[in-house]
Amino acid sequence: MNGEITEETTSVSFNYGKEPDYIKVYLDNIVVLAEIQGWISKVLYELIKGVTYANKGQFIIINSGYKRIVAENLGIKQQSVTNAVNQLTKKNILIKKETGVFLLNPQFFGRGEWKDISKIRYEVELSADGKVMRLKDTN
Repeated sequence: MNGEITEETTSVSFNYGKEPDYIKVYLDNIVVLAEIQGWISKVLYELIKGVTYANKGQFIIINSGYKRIVAENLGIKQQSVTNAVNQLTKKNILIKKETGVFLLNPQFFGRGEWKDISKIRYEVELSADGKVMRLKDTN
């Protein structure tokens, strides 16, 4: 050993960034979705993009501006988006919290960490046939 370099190694690492956002769909409850018509499911997929994470309530703000954007993205009329929101609410996919504010039903969907999703899942009480019996007031 006289200080002579006999081998040189270069290490290269790549950073691919953080894991991208995603939506979890609980497949054991997906049968409810089977009753949704094709065009309504397309509206649902667009609406899901705007849902907050579970630690923020898993809400979707659906105002006239957002309906217009969804309609433009899908090439449909704004009234069709309103009709789809009404159908999704009837089927308990969306739960109306107040005017223009909906909860994406945590029995079927979750966005974020399980610890946060599980908390809001217990805020929704379902009957045996999947109907929303009550939404716990968290205010």
